[in-house]
Amino acid sequence: MTSSDSKRIEKRAVYTLSVAQTETSIRITESTSGKQTVSTYSLNGQEGAYISPGGAKGTCKGQFKRNHLVLESVVTTRPEANGPLIQIHTKQRWELSPDGRKLIIRFDIDSPQSAISPIEPWTDIYTRN
Repeated sequence: MTSSDSKRIEKRAVYTLSVAQTETSIRITESTSGKQTVSTYSLNGQEGAYISPGGAKGTCKGQFKRNHLVLESVVTTRPEANGPLIQIHTKQRWELSPDGRKLIIRFDIDSPQSAISPIEPWTDIYTRN
């Protein structure tokens, strides 16, 4: 699937998302401009290994809620070279269009214990290749 969100990514960049699901986990491979990250979201309540597109390592887990897939990740990172470590929590809500051709992902990000500016929620839409 490829993203049609041009606000956050340069128009000439190609952003792809590959998803493989087993009974107990979902493995997501994200690629952009030749860089690839792979995260495995556990579906059984345990935490899986997460790597952000920027390379920060953390934990993640997923669950199905009605006809949505909810994926959550937590990373601890240092956004400024000499700044404090902060924890960033990302929650994604995935939904397939009725015809199965589009994947709509709503992102909510927070960092409760830090003074960084809140990041406004956004939505990415992927179309099947």
